[in-house]
Amino acid sequence: MQARRLPLIRSFTWPAEGLRLWRRNPWLLTFAVFAMDLLVTLISALPLAGPPLAAMSVPMFLVGQLTICRALDEGRNATPEMLQAGFRKPHAARL
Repeated sequence: MQARRLPLIRSFTWPAEGLRLWRRNPWLLTFAVFAMDLLVTLISALPLAGPPLAAMSVPMFLVGQLTICRALDEGRNATPEMLQAGFRKPHAARL
């Protein structure tokens, strides 16, 4: 993976870009964040195996959130099913 170098001014416009993206579908993005938080909390409450499973599942949930953000940024329809993208191949194998 090649790191992208951007001008410093982009760090100041990043919050505004995030807000613009959120305004495209606020319900879905808010649902995605709360669903991930709820699921990770429930997984981590399992005895013994919960915390390690929760730690392993967070990157997979984040891939789903990023898939939704990419779809919104490209002007495509985003659906709640996209939250499962991190659990599908090839993402799950790499994570």
